[in-house]
Amino acid sequence: MDSLVRRLEGGLTTLAKAQEDTEALKIELAMKNEIIAEKTIVVNEMIDDITKKSNVASIQQKDAAEKEEYLSKESVVIAREEAEANKAEAEAIPALEAAKEALKNV
Repeated sequence: MDSLVRRLEGGLTTLAKAQEDTEALKIELAMKNEIIAEKTIVVNEMIDDITKKSNVASIQQKDAAEKEEYLSKESVVIAREEAEANKAEAEAIPALEAAKEALKNV
C-alpha cells in the first residue's frame, strides 16, 4: 500500500508540474500572440502602403507610355517639317544668291 501511495504521489507531482508548465506556456503563448497581432497590423499597413504605391506607379507608367507615344508621333511630324524646311531653304538659297548678285550690279 505504501508503494501505491508513493506512486500516486509521484503521479500527482508529475500532474502538478505539468499543470505549472502548461500555465507558463499559456502565458508565453498569450504574449507571443500579442506580438503577432501587433506585427500583423504593421504588415497589413505595409501591404496597404505598397498596394497604393503600386497603383500610383502603374498610373504613372501608363501616363509615361502615353506621353512616349505622343512624343514619338510628334517627333515624326517635326522630322517631316524639318525636312520640308531644309528643302525650302535649299531651294531659296540659289534665289538669294541671285538676288545678291543683282544687288551688286545695281
